[in-house]
Amino acid sequence: MRGSLEMKPSILFIDDDQDFLDTYSRVLGTNYSLSCFNSFAEAKVKLPELMYSVDLIICDIHIGKENGFEVYSEIEKMSFVSKIPFMFKTS
Repeated sequence: MRGSLEMKPSILFIDDDQDFLDTYSRVLGTNYSLSCFNSFAEAKVKLPELMYSVDLIICDIHIGKENGFEVYSEIEKMSFVSKIPFMFKTS
C-alpha cells in the first residue's frame, strides 16, 4: 500500500455536516491525512485515486438523502476499496 516514504495514516470521512468535517480536520489533521466529503457521490468520484492511500473510512449513518448502510453496501461492491476498514458514526 504505502511506499518507502513515511506517511501519515489516512482517513476518508463522509459526512454532510460541514461543522463535523471542520472539527475532524482541526483535531485529527496534524496526525492524519484526511479526505473529507459531504456526500457519497462526491467521495465515489475520488475513491479510485485514493484507494491505495486510505487506511480507514468513517461514514455518518445519515448523510442528507443518503443512508450510511447503503454507502457501506456500495463500497463492499467496489473490489478496489472493499478491504478498507469501514466505521459508522452518528451524532
